[in-house]
Amino acid sequence: MNNDDFIGPPTIWVVLTVVGGIATALGLIVTLEYVSRRLSPETSSIPQSSLTVSVEKGLERQFIHS
Repeated sequence: MNNDDFIGPPTIWVVLTVVGGIATALGLIVTLEYVSRRLSPETSSIPQSSLTVSVEKGLERQFIHS
């Protein structure tokens, strides 16, 4: 096969590949941002920091009274 015999893929395949790659990248960015916001401790529905503070205050009271 000579170099002159090469026929590239149809233009629509090239365009759809580029558009699909951009859509995939944007989808990953949006999804990862959403997941990071859902898993971040600031927006978590579990009051972890207040529970820690209350336990520490209780331990301080026990230590002071001992």
